[in-house]
Amino acid sequence: MRRHAVAIAVVAVLGLQSCLSTNLAKIGSEATFAPEDDERQLWSAARAAEDKVLPPAAEYRDPALETYLDGIVARLLPPTYAQAGGPPIRIRVRRDPRLNASAMPHGTIIIDTSIVARAENEAQVAGVLGHELSHITNRHSIREARTIKNRQNAITTAAILGTLALAVVAADQANRGNYGTAQAVANVAPTVLDFGLRLTYTAMVNGYSRDSETEADEEGLRRMAGAGYDPYQMGAFFRKLLSDSPDAGPFETFFYGSHPRTIERIQTVERLVPQLPVNVITAATTSDAVDFNQRTRNVRMQNAWFDAHAGRLTLARAQMSRVVETFPTAARPAAASFLEGNIYAAQSYGLAKRGDLAHANTAIGRAEVEYRRAMATAPALTADGNRALGSLYHGQRDVIHRDCRSLSIGMRQSVLEFSE
Repeated sequence: MRRHAVAIAVVAVLGLQSCLSTNLAKIGSEATFAPEDDERQLWSAARAAEDKVLPPAAEYRDPALETYLDGIVARLLPPTYAQAGGPPIRIRVRRDPRLNASAMPHGTIIIDTSIVARAENEAQVAGVLGHELSHITNRHSIREARTIKNRQNAITTAAILGTLALAVVAADQANRGNYGTAQAVANVAPTVLDFGLRLTYTAMVNGYSRDSETEADEEGLRRMAGAGYDPYQMGAFFRKLLSDSPDAGPFETFFYGSHPRTIERIQTVERLVPQLPVNVITAATTSDAVDFNQRTRNVRMQNAWFDAHAGRLTLARAQMSRVVETFPTAARPAAASFLEGNIYAAQSYGLAKRGDLAHANTAIGRAEVEYRRAMATAPALTADGNRALGSLYHGQRDVIHRDCRSLSIGMRQSVLEFSE
């Protein structure tokens, strides 16, 4: 009986020692794709996490921007992905001035307004999306989940071996037929679903493992080159983020704002790009800033508001200056003044929220000066300027925050009419 108990306990230990394979085929590399059981569990956990990561109130909804980003993804994603049955890719934009983008295993990519607003051209956004797509097609989430589970199993196995003698004695003394203890040992390992939510949040904040991130950067570069984007623009974007660092401060808490990781990623670009064939004509087009500035004007105004609210005025002004470039030359002075008023208005609300009322009042005064300058330069802006001033002075912070985009769009129409 005692030997029988020992045999059962050993079988349980050997079962725990078996490792789940992390050598998984990429989606699209084979004719058909079917997620494995634990992968389906992880997808379910990610779907449950999605609404917590991006609640409706935090989502930036702009159908034109969503269509634009979907078009970039369509260029980057090979047709074999859909043909094999990969999960549909969905792009969602979050209102957040911190630098972040994340891929969830079931096909959702969440990208912050800051990524689009601080990029200089379409190719740079394509670099970020190509990187995130690679996490999905290469099944990095389930690979890392299995790595974690295998590591947990090894730790559990070591603990079981250390207490095996006690387990055998317990089984032997339990009426010489009670194998409940051995069965309990066999069920020690946690399921993937238990830590699926935590894995999702970890990937959001810290990125995937260093190996997975390097692989995603390398494949993202290949996707860029294959789609006709200039892969050097990925490195250019990373360098821009580094140059923004002094004004970013400790506010950048996510993976794309990590200084040491950004240095590593620049090195990856410099190592790999010289080996990639690039369609020079197409790459020049996708690196053009004029069309990109037009397409991203609204999200850039919104994100500049967020940055100014957080006190990052240098970043906010850099984004607003790109917005001003989209106006006819004659309209730019008025547009610049109005948007500068928006920056000071956002700053005042942020300062007030942080309890710095003296500086908040100073910012309100500066906002008024800029709004009135805009109205004096372009009388067509009078209605928009008075509306902004009314919201500013009556303390309707939620109203002006919500209406920032509509105010700016209305202002744009007024300035265009004035310039004509």
